[in-house]
Amino acid sequence: MAMISSTLCPVFPYPGFKVKDFMRGHLEFYKQLCQKSTIALVVGANDIGRSSAAHIAEEVKDLCFRFHSLSPQSCILVSEILPRGRDLFHEQTPRRIESESIFLEEWNAVAAEVNCRLRELAGSFDWLTIISQWQFHSMSGAHRRLLGRDGLHLSIEGTELLSENLGSAISAVKRVVHPTVPSVLIKQDSPDSTSPVSGQPNPKSETGAESKI
Repeated sequence: MAMISSTLCPVFPYPGFKVKDFMRGHLEFYKQLCQKSTIALVVGANDIGRSSAAHIAEEVKDLCFRFHSLSPQSCILVSEILPRGRDLFHEQTPRRIESESIFLEEWNAVAAEVNCRLRELAGSFDWLTIISQWQFHSMSGAHRRLLGRDGLHLSIEGTELLSENLGSAISAVKRVVHPTVPSVLIKQDSPDSTSPVSGQPNPKSETGAESKI
């Protein structure tokens, strides 16, 4: 189980922020982007109900491209928007259950569409990955035990699961190591000339081509 460590992975929480708030100026973590091999974004839900799924996905896309332009060597991970459940702080009367069911169905449908659009986007760029949070979903909506009483924020169990999923995704990022020392072409001037590297005669291939070290 890979959990997030604030020591190894600096965390920048911005509760209540919207994507456009990040796009307005350079926050303190912008200065550290060029030093990070992986950037993980946990997308919230403050815009759902105020903007369309297409608009929200486009804003997240713009933010990812902003980060990529500032740190092109970084892999960018985006966690899916989590589903929402019933608000148990209110009395669950038949009337409230009916109205909240309609609200949650519409809300979770928008969140699912945003996630779908982001997955399609990530399929076009090798530096972008969407972190699946499938454990938070059930056939009837959100897994309620993973959410707090308000149905929006996470329970302790949900927080631990989210942290585990993020840690696993960060750990799974693979780096392609490129050779830093190019091959050296050794020219053979005469049959008994020697390699300046090994001091041994330079072999020729059957075709008489010069060898590479």
